[in-house]
Amino acid sequence: MKIIFNPFEEADKLAVENGDWVVAIVETQVFWPKLKQTITYEGKDYLLLPLGEPTGPFATRQLPAIALRADSYGLSREDARKSIMQFASALSWREGAKIDIVGWGGGNLPRSMGIIRNNAVTDYLDGEHLPSPQDDRARAALAFYREGVSLDNPFYSFLSFYKAFSVAVSDPQSRGPWIFGKRGEITQGQAKERLDELERDGNEIGDYLYHAGRHAIAHADHEPFVNPDDADDHFRLSRDAPLMRAFAELAIEERFGVKRKMTIYREHLYELDGFRKVIPEDAVKAFKDGRGADLAFQVELPEHFLLVARKGPEQHTLKGMKIVVGQCFDHGLMMDFRSKVEAVTIRVILNFADEKLVFDPLRHIGVSQRRDDPDSILETVAALEAQRCILSNGHLEIWDPEGERLGASEGYIPMNAFVNDEYFEKELRYLRGRLEELGVPKS
Repeated sequence: MKIIFNPFEEADKLAVENGDWVVAIVETQVFWPKLKQTITYEGKDYLLLPLGEPTGPFATRQLPAIALRADSYGLSREDARKSIMQFASALSWREGAKIDIVGWGGGNLPRSMGIIRNNAVTDYLDGEHLPSPQDDRARAALAFYREGVSLDNPFYSFLSFYKAFSVAVSDPQSRGPWIFGKRGEITQGQAKERLDELERDGNEIGDYLYHAGRHAIAHADHEPFVNPDDADDHFRLSRDAPLMRAFAELAIEERFGVKRKMTIYREHLYELDGFRKVIPEDAVKAFKDGRGADLAFQVELPEHFLLVARKGPEQHTLKGMKIVVGQCFDHGLMMDFRSKVEAVTIRVILNFADEKLVFDPLRHIGVSQRRDDPDSILETVAALEAQRCILSNGHLEIWDPEGERLGASEGYIPMNAFVNDEYFEKELRYLRGRLEELGVPKS
């Protein structure tokens, strides 16, 4: 992830580059960006093309697509297709939703094609928490998973989930016992409901999923097998597929360390991930145990930081922020950051017991009232823009000068309140007017 990053501007620039483009045409249930957007994954910039307006004599709408400029990374077209499929599998896993590659294209510029069917759109697609396993079997498991969530046919969807599970639990003899031992970890609504129903009917779950599911779908030479024209088979497998999906997700997480979306948000390690790398482990443990108030430890931190307010593609930066106060408390650290000319002070609390970076945009930000110094006004403008962004469901990020993100707060959700845009517009208009009066050119 980059410090200064506008994925829409970068996408517009990338989309007009002549090169050897490989394009995957997709049908998806992931909320796809409405505008061209880039996502950087494993060092490559993937260009996401939105649903297009009707063009041409037959007025067809172009499908969403994923494009990669192969020659930028020294890839053959075959290797570029493989990279795109791995990116699609990672995104499908993160979102838990269908990404079906329905065609391939390419040429000197990235172009999509096709018609529209069951695609959803969003203003911005987050690029965080995408899995990047280095094990080929883990990659295959994610590919089967994406296939499973992308297929509308419940028979083949179930079979793909079973394949994903089988890649993770490779010993056939251990699959039944593994499923039996993991029954208590199935909590998702449809999956849990089906599990309880099957067990009430006396089924041994591992045996049932293999014989009445995987074997019955894959083979038709002896009983039992499923009949595509049998409504009962279709209904039964439609209910079994979510259960098989849940076991596949558990197996992939356990065997390959690819965390499920629910695990990422339950552990909540991402808010303090960078700080955890620079603060000693024994200090972090003391904070978690509530013994941090009298802690003394040495930690090397940079002299200046970059604080970023971000909401989707919108971002506002506060540069050259310096820690002026640092204090331990039972569960973590309280730090005050101050700007270069001391016009802005921001308080951040690192709570390791709750794995939270705490920042309140109403109480934890202070700005100077000086209106005669251009540098002070410029810092105040940046702070007010950042404050409004965070109050509008944005979040705060802390970066070091080397481009490493140390921490990020959760998106701010105001309680029983609305952002006073009129106040911000009035204040910012006045401050920019003062800058003009002081001879500062518009940026």
